[in-house]
Amino acid sequence: MRRAPILAVLGGALLLLSGCGLESFLVLSAPTAIYTGLPPQAFQFRKETYNNELDSMLRPAFLGFELYYKIYGLTESVENDIGTFDELASRFRRINNFPTDQYLSYHRPLIDMSSATDLNRPASFVITIDFNVDLTDATASASFPKIYPDATAPDPVPITINAIRRDETYSYVGLENEFKRFSADSRPYLTVFEAPPTDNDLSTAAWTAISNFPYQAKIALYVLSYGFDQDTNSVLYSLPVFLGSLDTVVFPHP
Repeated sequence: MRRAPILAVLGGALLLLSGCGLESFLVLSAPTAIYTGLPPQAFQFRKETYNNELDSMLRPAFLGFELYYKIYGLTESVENDIGTFDELASRFRRINNFPTDQYLSYHRPLIDMSSATDLNRPASFVITIDFNVDLTDATASASFPKIYPDATAPDPVPITINAIRRDETYSYVGLENEFKRFSADSRPYLTVFEAPPTDNDLSTAAWTAISNFPYQAKIALYVLSYGFDQDTNSVLYSLPVFLGSLDTVVFPHP
């Protein structure tokens, strides 16, 4: 079951002026969550035409989107009312792109729109985060979960993501900088979801659910816009947008 967000999402770019009227701060607009008509076991949001902010020198300030996830036990309540980036980053974990992202070395944003041309940067289209596969099948799930734009959109911005990963690294020698898969791995020593109870992206209830039949847990996602203001040399985030939760995901298990 999917839950609608409690907070209203900021729409449109805002230019916040200081009391003296001299200093201004660019705030990014959030994308729009889609809750109805979704593909099975998938999340969706819409990149809007206004996700296209420029700085005062007309340089792109909006660069793309970041995704944050959390895995829950089946009886745990999903947090659907997070209102700031700092709150989100303290309670959820970033989805990473393999092999671009390594431990302590991140390429931001995850969904990169910085290469968009002037003509298609304002385009509005749907982006899907697809979990609709058997995550326990190492062959079938090799490219899952995956992220892709709506193929019917006019000139959507290309999205280049090889494989999305959790925000936990493997414990095996030589793999300490590689983020773990959400799905099973075909490498002999990684044939199960390597999810010890010490993993920080799993609650005790989530680890218990994954480790016991029927090996199901919940996963929730948030999305937010990401950018950079060259005028102030500062990173920009929109308000986080709750995308919902998938409540019966069967994860690889010990």
